[in-house]
Amino acid sequence: MTALRIQAPVPFPDWPRQVPGFPRALRADGARWVVTLLHDGVEWWPAGDAVATRADRLDAIARPWTAHVDLILCGHNFAAWTGELAGTPAGQPHLFATSMVVADLGDDGAVVRGVERVPPVRPTRATAATEVLDAAAGHIVGELDDRWLIRTGAANYLPDLYAEAFRRATGADAGVAVPNFHGTQAPLDGAIGSLGPGPVTELDLLRPFAALDYDLTVAALRPGELQAAAATQWASADPRNTAADVLHWNWCRMPVGISDPTGRATTAAVIPAVVPCLSEWLGREVEAEPTTFSARDAVAALLSIH
Repeated sequence: MTALRIQAPVPFPDWPRQVPGFPRALRADGARWVVTLLHDGVEWWPAGDAVATRADRLDAIARPWTAHVDLILCGHNFAAWTGELAGTPAGQPHLFATSMVVADLGDDGAVVRGVERVPPVRPTRATAATEVLDAAAGHIVGELDDRWLIRTGAANYLPDLYAEAFRRATGADAGVAVPNFHGTQAPLDGAIGSLGPGPVTELDLLRPFAALDYDLTVAALRPGELQAAAATQWASADPRNTAADVLHWNWCRMPVGISDPTGRATTAAVIPAVVPCLSEWLGREVEAEPTTFSARDAVAALLSIH
């Protein structure tokens, strides 16, 4: 099976300044309220066992048109948030339908009440989808003694475990796992992914490695470049770097996971999407060779002997 890639259309030039015409037209047709759905979200990063947020970049994007709408519902980024964008009430739920923004619309405008959890409800009738999920959930691929989290400062940092699995499966000098490619859940507790403790199922590994293009590749590096790339990535991912909010890949403000036993790696196992990142961080074109190992199988193999 091959992955189907669809390129999104190029946005209209100066699109933020074209938005006000649409709510004006709606009100002219009798609309009482105008609600905007914005496929973007606030910046976020783990803060202890919770999540901190920053809306400055989003506020600047929305400022040209917020005065023309009553409510803004955001999305795309992981953390839940409520507040205002350039004076207009706004809210953003967690991803993956785990919560929803509750807001009232009245004569005095919109009031955002907050973000409420959505209780998981199993479908009453079996479907092809539930059968596939049940089968994956019933297939145990390994076990972990501890909980591993994608959360800065975690005692067991899950990207490090992924990186170790990539290294062992391919025989590369090192393994590298960039956290923004391996999210599995909305960060209700400041973590975007977790495994363990206890049995790990095929379904647990389908979530972080769900795409069809997660077969591992081995990147060729020069001495010292792995450490340099990691330092450059963290300089941007560090939440204190507000100037880096504009980087599209920087929604996950956490460090890369690395397995480099010798500290002198000249090859690194990564998923293909990480190769362009390495090239950007190192300022040169990084070459890589494909392997026959998938990221999912690599982690399953590590867990079976962990």
